[in-house]
Amino acid sequence: MAPLVSIGIPTYNRARQLDLAIASVLGQTHAELEIVVSDNGSADATPDACARAAASDSRVRTIRHASNVGPIRNFNSLLAELRGEYVMLLADDDALEPTFVERCLDSFAQRPDFAVVHGRTRYVSESFEAFGRDFDVTEPEPGRRVCRYLSQVYDNGAFYGLLRADAMRAALPIPNSLGGDWVWGARLVFQGGLCVRDDTMLTRSYGGASTSFEHIAEVSGLSPREATHPIARIIVGVYRDIASGSAVYAALGGRGRRLLAARAAAGLLRANCGELAWDELQPLLARPVISRAFAPLRDSYRRVRPYRPREMTKGGREPGQRTGL
Repeated sequence: MAPLVSIGIPTYNRARQLDLAIASVLGQTHAELEIVVSDNGSADATPDACARAAASDSRVRTIRHASNVGPIRNFNSLLAELRGEYVMLLADDDALEPTFVERCLDSFAQRPDFAVVHGRTRYVSESFEAFGRDFDVTEPEPGRRVCRYLSQVYDNGAFYGLLRADAMRAALPIPNSLGGDWVWGARLVFQGGLCVRDDTMLTRSYGGASTSFEHIAEVSGLSPREATHPIARIIVGVYRDIASGSAVYAALGGRGRRLLAARAAAGLLRANCGELAWDELQPLLARPVISRAFAPLRDSYRRVRPYRPREMTKGGREPGQRTGL
């Protein structure tokens, strides 16, 4: 018997895009589906779009918050509603290839010990198309998987991957913090491997909440101070979650947890040392007296190498979104 796959779509004021996201799920070649749409107190026509979808297909059901509770609380309440053996989130402006669920399930059939399987992550906007930094995590030892994941993660396509439901439930809740999706991903890979299917794809709209740490903090209801020294805050958050936070790591014991937390934090630091240095130096370099002092050097450099905007074209660099949210 085909396994039930639950796909949760959190949404807020995206009536037009929501129809396309739901259609991409209903068009899956794997038909044993449950689609749950969680409306985060939308003020546009989103409730009407939800009602139309539920009326058109019995596999769709909807829930609605009376007011906007923030994205992470909406994610967590939605994940708790999903009843399938395998589950995933899909953003309300994204779309799945028709084979996405079927091919991810094929990988789970071969490796039931995996916790996450997802396709390639493709980012699109009006001006470019690019692929995310997708990677496998298949080390047999859980701590090594956590360290590899955290040393490689960037745009975090795995956040919108297909998950084993038992691993997802053990990893709840997603923390409402900068890098909370990285913390969540580490909890998942501690419980099993992560595999990327090159033969299917998730298409994501580039932009939105993940374009900057400041915007992430704003839409998540965090203090603006959270967006200062963001890489340092993420490293500290990862250390705390492994050392004493999530129950996922309880079997390691106190000493084992602290050792893994130190290894994971060190790997994050090595992988992000350049960005960490920039985070710390940027406020200093923005001070008027220092900016004026460096202006001649900057102008001289730009005469030799003119400034070019960091935009991507087809086949270009991966997107600059630092989290999967």
